[in-house]
Amino acid sequence: MGNANSRPSEEVLATLSSKSRKKYNKSYPNYFETKSLVTDTYSPRDSTISIQKEKRKKSSASEDSSLLSAAVSLLSSSSSSAADNTIPEYTIPIEYEIKNGRRYMVSPTNQFYLPCDDEEADRIVILHFCLKYAFDGNVVAPVIQSLRVKPNQHDKYSTRVLDVGCGPGTWVLEMATDFPFTEFHGIDIRTMFPTTIKPHNAKFIQHNFLKDNLPYESNTFEFVRMRLMLTFITEKQLYHLLAEIRRILKPNGYFEILDCEYQIHRTGILCETILNQQLPKSLHKRLGIMDTMPSHHVSTCLTLHGGFVNVHQRRTHIPIGWGGQLGEVHAQNLISFLQSIHVDIKQDFSVDSEINIDELISEAVKECTVRQSHVNWFTCYGQKPAVNNMIHQHEATNNVNTPTITISRTTTTITTTANMLTPKSSPNLSCIEEPKDNTPHACWDSIYDFVDGYID
Repeated sequence: MGNANSRPSEEVLATLSSKSRKKYNKSYPNYFETKSLVTDTYSPRDSTISIQKEKRKKSSASEDSSLLSAAVSLLSSSSSSAADNTIPEYTIPIEYEIKNGRRYMVSPTNQFYLPCDDEEADRIVILHFCLKYAFDGNVVAPVIQSLRVKPNQHDKYSTRVLDVGCGPGTWVLEMATDFPFTEFHGIDIRTMFPTTIKPHNAKFIQHNFLKDNLPYESNTFEFVRMRLMLTFITEKQLYHLLAEIRRILKPNGYFEILDCEYQIHRTGILCETILNQQLPKSLHKRLGIMDTMPSHHVSTCLTLHGGFVNVHQRRTHIPIGWGGQLGEVHAQNLISFLQSIHVDIKQDFSVDSEINIDELISEAVKECTVRQSHVNWFTCYGQKPAVNNMIHQHEATNNVNTPTITISRTTTTITTTANMLTPKSSPNLSCIEEPKDNTPHACWDSIYDFVDGYID
């Protein structure tokens, strides 16, 4: 676990904003290691003991142990190094504009409507731990055992994994620390990820994979994952991505999507109007982004358009502002997400021009708390068939020459055979059980305090 006075590892500090890094200078001990040694409530922001933290202290250690371990493994990792990176980090010229103090991309793509700055990177880090808690880990697909396999004497790594749209690289950094025999790659057009100080088995490159093909040889990776990308791409780009991911996967390799249905359930009038109706219409009208897809449609898409077999789906409800600490953090993260949307998108909301849009968003989310609203999050994963003649693949939308690199609770199953020309199976809705509500009783004292350091 390490000494309680040690600092977070450098690769983690590299992912945080300068404001957040100041909390972990030499005057502060490692908060997660301090908590793991069962010390009393100590906040990296304040040494006083609040009544709220005293109440949370009564929760059992077993209930938050899994999430605490996740935070400790990420922040107290000492396996960082400025190792040589054999993968070239391509530099793509990106133009930015400043709107309301936030930095947004204007080229080479205009579909990314969220800011590209330290504040957004911190929000993604918080959401990472929320989703890890909700899904009981970083991976749902059955690949963990393969990540632990030691390489033979001729190979440096036994397994290779790719994170498409890696953002600040939190998932890659944590997984690379947990599984040293596996090589983890992160790719994104944004350069939020660390470029020098990171685990030796973590690699990051900048690449516009929505325009070009993925810069890897065929049959390279055993596992590819993609998180929170469906609301930033068009239908054509999705089919292109599925074809490319299937190409770079090895036979029998797994592909996993983790995303949200982007529809709030049990809403009030304000939330229904702004978040469920006007926001999706504005994104589709201005950017051509796909309409929101239910999880079972994503599963069907993996089969029919991706050519994947043995497709599984898992879905879980996450409350908004109620049901415990996970719901509270989820609500604050949702507010941050909605208020960060580009001002041109938010202008499409049909409200009185004298009303501040950000204040209206806060009221809409508070309405969700009162009405006990929730959002469905899901994972879908499938395998590339061993026989690569299953289905006609969509043509790549852009055949531009690209540098090549060598290197909850709800379950639905789709099973297809490798010799089918066109898979006809689809998710069996009768198999979907009512999701187990795991949030009202969730107590995760340590990770809640971790989030306090960002959201306050």
